[in-house]
Amino acid sequence: MRKRVIVGIILILIIMGIKYIPFGISEKKLGIGSVTLTVPRYSIFDNVCCMYAANFKSFRSTQILKKELDKIMNGYETITCEGKKYYYDAKQNLTITDYGVNHGIPFNTFYIVFDKGKLEC
Repeated sequence: MRKRVIVGIILILIIMGIKYIPFGISEKKLGIGSVTLTVPRYSIFDNVCCMYAANFKSFRSTQILKKELDKIMNGYETITCEGKKYYYDAKQNLTITDYGVNHGIPFNTFYIVFDKGKLEC
């Protein structure tokens, strides 16, 4: 009995620790046209809302998701228009207009809002 409790505690600690490990990024093909978004690895595509807003779920922590999304956005061309930053992905020919992370139980969620083409200010 004591052994099971110790093994259980170790497993819980491992699972909790995995949430905070930066695993990198991957690409997810969406069901709209031929759009593929770069997202934090081990994310599950949830749905597309409002034409160009992709929602994802992940077991990873909100801090790690935010760091990895920021890293992804820094790899794109930054366009500043009226004091707001936008991110242009030349490979996909789309502009990311907004992104963010929301806390949830048991999964955290994040979203990426984009539009086709390059934003002209």
